[in-house]
Amino acid sequence: MGCPVPSAAPIAGSIAAYTFPSIYNSSTLFDLNVGSTDIPVMQFYEYDYAHFSMDSKPTWIAITIPDDTDLTDVRISPKKLGITPTKSTGCVSFTIPSDEYLIVKIGSLKELVIAADKLETNKPVKSASYVYNILSKPFNADPTGSGLATTALQNAIDTAAADWAAAKSSGVSGLPPRATVYVPKGLYLIGNIVLKSNTELYLEAGSFLRFTGVKSDYTLHWYKSSQGRDVTWWIRTDFNSTNIKVYGRGTLDGNGKYGTNVGKINNNILVPIATSHFMVDGIVIKESSSWSTIPMRSQNLLFQNIKWFNSLWMSENDGIDVLESVDVIVRHTIAISLDDPYSTKAYTKIFPKYNDVLPAARAVENVLFDDNLSWTRCFAFKIGQGVQMPHLNITFQNGVVYDAAVGLGIHHAWGTSYIKDVTFSLMQVERITLELEGRSTWLGFIITDKPDGTPAASDGAGPVSKVRVRDTTVWSKGKTGISLEGLSPTANISSIFWSHTKMPGVDGYAQSLEALNSKTEPTFVYDIKWDTD
Repeated sequence: MGCPVPSAAPIAGSIAAYTFPSIYNSSTLFDLNVGSTDIPVMQFYEYDYAHFSMDSKPTWIAITIPDDTDLTDVRISPKKLGITPTKSTGCVSFTIPSDEYLIVKIGSLKELVIAADKLETNKPVKSASYVYNILSKPFNADPTGSGLATTALQNAIDTAAADWAAAKSSGVSGLPPRATVYVPKGLYLIGNIVLKSNTELYLEAGSFLRFTGVKSDYTLHWYKSSQGRDVTWWIRTDFNSTNIKVYGRGTLDGNGKYGTNVGKINNNILVPIATSHFMVDGIVIKESSSWSTIPMRSQNLLFQNIKWFNSLWMSENDGIDVLESVDVIVRHTIAISLDDPYSTKAYTKIFPKYNDVLPAARAVENVLFDDNLSWTRCFAFKIGQGVQMPHLNITFQNGVVYDAAVGLGIHHAWGTSYIKDVTFSLMQVERITLELEGRSTWLGFIITDKPDGTPAASDGAGPVSKVRVRDTTVWSKGKTGISLEGLSPTANISSIFWSHTKMPGVDGYAQSLEALNSKTEPTFVYDIKWDTD
């Protein structure tokens, strides 16, 4: 029947719909209309998704579905937005207050992910100075996906970096903060790319950089024994670089299924490594076959308005893992993956080929995850595994767990260093329906020297201290109790402060471990405190 526009629907502002190349399929389940503008919906694995931009004002959204869809259960996440759907045969509609990232579940249909961004205000002018269009001479990139565009893109980056540096050295006035490499709408097959200092890569809406999955197209940077495959850093920063930006409304497509099953190669899609003052804003990063985005031994990093769209069946395809980096912000993003979407790690010997060129191993310090939406079969928000260097001052706030095996987690494994000053604040755990290693719980703080169930000790363990959990709303406790598991008198968990935790079925705030759904006595856990207000 479709969705009639209600008389009370807000008047829509500007809407920018984003198309995709014909190699991608449109959804067979969902049609999407936003403020009377049709929005393309891409068919994906366990969910379909749509991406567009809009004015930051209330806007009516209509989802057309098969007429025989059961509308008894319709859920819209995040719950905290308080969005109430209107349901009729073949239609679910609602008003969103502003640009938001949503997960919509309608009856037995798979989820529809709606990624609404703000309208772009910083799109480069192609004809401006220090803007390098990869379709123009001398670069002449192929935008059809018929052949590799690696050389064209890398040449544009190298030229932009060299021209900007020469102008800076010559004292040219009016120099922009970075030279821009402009990628217009199209499909580009891309090998390894190295981003250079004082450049920005702009991905226009409708532009797709696609990983080929052919091993001979790539440098093999490391071997991931747990996956049994070589891994390439697909797009990385130059070592010792600075002042780099990747932005726009385009997509980095890791083509993970093909690379894994056919090419036998995995990818880390985006690798800010040994860099500083690095920023990513607005893009889609999809279908990674290994850890998707891994800032490594870097500082002053910002990741915002990013959509990590991975499968829920491809192993170890984390959204973003902050490795041994300092002063990092991950803000207003959505990450969907089988493995942990948001985590911090520290492995001092993980990339042995590059020990001579990388900065020395360092702590993970001053990391903020703010306003993120997570869906996974593992830990939704997590510190670990990998504690071969300290983790200090790590904060997760305003986050939402759509579904997971463990909602909020600390998993101290693979390392003897320590974790200190951790905050989970204003978090919301909506669903815990999955299970990981016998755990199905909204919270797990665990120290182990036998990670991943390995029969022998790895390289020891270490302590966790000064953990704060405050102003958290738990809608779903999970099937098992919370895990508070120290390992020994020295590898212990100490100084946990609980404040204003709202549990399902409990009046007021939880004031005991039992009220938090603890079903076993904590082991090697000391100094638990409660806010009694």
